[in-house]
Amino acid sequence: MATYPTGATITTTAFDTVGTVNFSSTGSTTEFNLTPHTIEHVGEVVVTADGVEQATSTYAVSNSGATLTFVTAPNADSLSLKVITIPTRYRTTRKAQSVKYIEYSNAATTVQANTYVINGVTQNFALPFQEFINSTDSLLVTISGVEQASSQYIHPAINTSPAVTTGNAALKLDNAGISIGTANDTALLLNFESNFNDESIKAHGAATVTGDVVLSSTKKFGNASAAFDGTTDLISFADSAEFKYDSSFCIECFARFEDASQANTIFSHRTDDNNFVKLSRLANNKIQWRVRESGSDVADVQGGSISADTFTHVAVAHNKETGNTALFINGTSVQHDASVTYSINPTGAFEIGRINTTSASTRENLKGFIDSFRFVNDSVVRSSNFETPALAATRIHTPLQSDDVLVIRRFSSDIDSFDRFTSMEDRKPDRGFSTSREFDVINFESQGGYEKRRLRSRRSKRNFDLTYTNITGVEKHAIEQFYIARNGSFETFTFDLTHINENGTIQSRFDGPLQVSHVFSDSSNTSLQTNYYTVSFKLKEVYD
Repeated sequence: MATYPTGATITTTAFDTVGTVNFSSTGSTTEFNLTPHTIEHVGEVVVTADGVEQATSTYAVSNSGATLTFVTAPNADSLSLKVITIPTRYRTTRKAQSVKYIEYSNAATTVQANTYVINGVTQNFALPFQEFINSTDSLLVTISGVEQASSQYIHPAINTSPAVTTGNAALKLDNAGISIGTANDTALLLNFESNFNDESIKAHGAATVTGDVVLSSTKKFGNASAAFDGTTDLISFADSAEFKYDSSFCIECFARFEDASQANTIFSHRTDDNNFVKLSRLANNKIQWRVRESGSDVADVQGGSISADTFTHVAVAHNKETGNTALFINGTSVQHDASVTYSINPTGAFEIGRINTTSASTRENLKGFIDSFRFVNDSVVRSSNFETPALAATRIHTPLQSDDVLVIRRFSSDIDSFDRFTSMEDRKPDRGFSTSREFDVINFESQGGYEKRRLRSRRSKRNFDLTYTNITGVEKHAIEQFYIARNGSFETFTFDLTHINENGTIQSRFDGPLQVSHVFSDSSNTSLQTNYYTVSFKLKEVYD
């Protein structure tokens, strides 16, 4: 149902055209050049996408008036930007939030000369125009059309050092970007940048450091790694419900071994010598994943070959649904057990750098370095071969996949901006208005002068009388077209009472003819803009 006054729209053909810029197959593009034209406000451009005129609220002026930036990519086969002349009389000021928009997909998107692609690797994405913000309250983030709570992405973006490394995924965005992907299942994260603290959202705090473990400049990423001397060095965390193996899990790190002749344990989680899990490099250079429950080996998966004195990515991944446990070296599966189920629940400390066997001679103390250590539970992170990570591990263990579409909208505070007159919403009755209210009452009067009254309805009806003086032909035309479209008093419509400084809306119809009086015109006497009128009409409240 139509609404007055917003439905009484003006025709933009009443304004002079400066020039038109056309585009085709716009796809995900949001910014369009107006060259050779420049504009001051959005009202000076009439945008038509595939034949449909677009509201001025869907785009903004950018680059000092040389371009238009759309809140949402128009994705039009045919896009027309018509620059028109707006006389001062037809300018209006609107208060609204400024919205900036950026969309990412498996096609390249460039922001501030940096390119982003959703490819299962990239996890850091710039905000629109790479602008800094202090709070997620001003962001609306969606993935494939589904709104994301602020807990489902990370702001400021989590970064690795240096600021710019391989590819754009490592771009140091800080408050000008977000990191997004699956992160809630990361149970432990250690990057050893400046301490031994857990960086996961589980926040296990600082590790207990035993022996002479130090932060070493011999590292895979960032500033440092953890260095172990092969004697009594280890770091540990108290047992936690997050360190579990009865669901899907993935434990991975970069390890560098300095003693090729001895077995070295990367990590272990143990109750006693008959109940433990461990990931080790054996003396024969193979990687071993061993799980022992109640004195029996539930899993003993061995494979691959690791050279000494070089950082190697090592991972063990278990898929509870399939029962498959796989060992990976630099992203390549080197061995697997296709059918295994774990029920073990170790109660001792989670240790990195040894396994705390009863006999000191079998503790397989690590001599070497560990960097970028991550433990993820309840998620299948590695199920097939993958590229060796080019960046340090983050809380996000599964970045967005290539079939995802990420949209980030940034809302600023309310601002006043110029626009063009678009409907009679922008022109209130300038000579005032009158309102009357009555109930439907039937009166019966006898010959003796007695009255008997019957109330047909307890709902009153209002009548309105509106008058606009000295409006141009542009406004007159908008009112006339709305009146004609309603067939005069035949069709009802919604009347927005804010137009006469009241609250709410009612159902109404025109009551009687549309009164139009010509007041004067300038010498040209041909343009809608140069002829002036007084227009008045009555409205009656109805209950359809």
